[in-house]
Amino acid sequence: MGNNNGGDHRRRNLIRGLQFGVLGFALGIPITLASESVMRRMNLVVAFGVLLLIVLLHIGFDIIGIAVAVAEETPFHALSAKRMPGAVQAIRLIRNAEKVAGFANDVVGDISGTISGAAGAAILVRLAVIGPSIWDTLISVAFLSLIAALTVGGKAAGKGVAIDDSFAITYAVGRLLYWLENRLGLTVLAEPPRARSSPDRKNGRN
Repeated sequence: MGNNNGGDHRRRNLIRGLQFGVLGFALGIPITLASESVMRRMNLVVAFGVLLLIVLLHIGFDIIGIAVAVAEETPFHALSAKRMPGAVQAIRLIRNAEKVAGFANDVVGDISGTISGAAGAAILVRLAVIGPSIWDTLISVAFLSLIAALTVGGKAAGKGVAIDDSFAITYAVGRLLYWLENRLGLTVLAEPPRARSSPDRKNGRN
């Protein structure tokens, strides 16, 4: 029985991975082409600002994915009993942690990384057109290194924040989903078949 459950779990993970891969491919091509095209037409200062926002988006979704994956469900039941806005949605996030982490860390994260690379390349082309020189080469190297440093450093620091403040981050996202459901009628996550128990969650992390 345990082997069957393990096989089913592996199949679900494989199917989910394929689904996210197809989604990432389908979204990545048009978004990357559009972002590069737009970046080529932007003022350089604005383009730098947009690129920074893309990097911050990448880091932010990475934090959300990790926070939801490590958050405990129990505290939100107390909030749900008090009918606190966002508590039910936070529980849904935790019960769908694999999907949330897959979307936030893999789909959004990888697409953001691809877009930031394309946007960076577009900005470098603009710099080269303005005035090709040794200084442009140095600026290009420094700029690409800065993008990499912000992304890697931000994600590394964000992991600690996500783990330490998983409750607050998950609850904040839950309140956002509550607003979307009540103001726009948009249900982002459906209720899963059953909750994962705390021992399972802990064993899954170990």
